[in-house]
Amino acid sequence: MRQYAQIWGQLKQHMEAKLLAPSSRHQTIVNMVRKEKYLDKVWKLQCSENRVRYKLYHESNVGNGLLEFKLVDVTVRQIRLEDL
Repeated sequence: MRQYAQIWGQLKQHMEAKLLAPSSRHQTIVNMVRKEKYLDKVWKLQCSENRVRYKLYHESNVGNGLLEFKLVDVTVRQIRLEDL
């Protein structure tokens, strides 16, 4: 298992993940989690079959070293005339 796959697994399952790390490592962790998302072809296929799109957001707190990730649904829904 790759080093950052566990964070990505937590994100997929719960749509958010929090971890404590030195603030000097935050950007590296963010980049590696993005890479895990990019490499996960099965997850991408499932999202495309379900017509769902997620965007990865992160927030870094330098003071206490907390790094938070969230997967946010950014799917554009089509509205049918029957729905109005």
